[in-house]
Amino acid sequence: MGAQGTSAVVVTDHTPSAREQRQVALQGQDARRLLSRRYLEAVDRRNEEFLETPDDRPNSGLREGEIAHADVNAIIRAAEKTVLFGQQTRLRAGILIKEDDRLPRFQADHDVVNYFYKSIRLIPDYLLDAMFARGISVTMVKSRDLLVFEGPRCHQSLHTGRTRKTIYLPEGVLTAAFEAGYHPWAFSEILLQEAWKLLDYYLVVELARHVQTWMHGHFGIPGYYWIKDMLLALNKHRRIAGEREDAVRKRFRRDSKRGRRRQSKQYDEYDATSTDTEFMKFYRHYFWDFYGWDRPGRENRPAEEGRPVFDQGHVAKSDILLRDPYHVAE
Repeated sequence: MGAQGTSAVVVTDHTPSAREQRQVALQGQDARRLLSRRYLEAVDRRNEEFLETPDDRPNSGLREGEIAHADVNAIIRAAEKTVLFGQQTRLRAGILIKEDDRLPRFQADHDVVNYFYKSIRLIPDYLLDAMFARGISVTMVKSRDLLVFEGPRCHQSLHTGRTRKTIYLPEGVLTAAFEAGYHPWAFSEILLQEAWKLLDYYLVVELARHVQTWMHGHFGIPGYYWIKDMLLALNKHRRIAGEREDAVRKRFRRDSKRGRRRQSKQYDEYDATSTDTEFMKFYRHYFWDFYGWDRPGRENRPAEEGRPVFDQGHVAKSDILLRDPYHVAE
């Protein structure tokens, strides 16, 4: 019987050399740089599209029927305008707005202007302070009865310009109210309704800016109480019911000793699930949107399974780190 030969297989662990380790590290850095460039390009493209297509934004204003934002903007651009209240906003994020024209102010001793300011005086002082603090103005569109009229069920009388922080008011609406002898309070209600939208919008814009600033200085995302306290600090127009409104604005935590000592009616007014104050209605309405704000996710990291870098550079809706705060607020 013959002897059978056997062969032995020797398995040795390959330890990467220092050169190979450096090459892997450099490849990872190159992948991160390429991904960052793709991501930033996507962010810039989104922001530029938002700035270059203002007519595609949602139409905001007192209206009935389906009216395109582009139709309203076209009429406002071509019409003669004058400032009735506040100061004209000519800058956006510190940059002069394109196609900007300095508008004149309306004649101060005109009867229609006096009627308009009677309605302004009926607005509560804290709301007027909020409008001045946000730079909100009222601009009269001359020689227009309504901004848009396509029929009894399709027309628009007022328009809120978010970029200009102004309420566009047709001359015919104000003149007709004055000549018909309407009480100034009827007009105050209209101004409050339109100004409220702008104040809410810029409250979200300012919160987005503060969240972005925080993200640039920290890892992760802001916590529950940070966003809530910041929103409360930035709020200038939505009231919090109760006698201790100023005290409610002070920061405290539910789990702290101070928070447990003060967990009473004062804290209930501050809590998100307790009362239907103006501030809490706003906070609860946008609750999930605020806490959905995030950084670039795992899909925006170097590919581990060969996923194309172009696909990784996609900007998610929840990612607000480098997006225009105005775009986020839309």
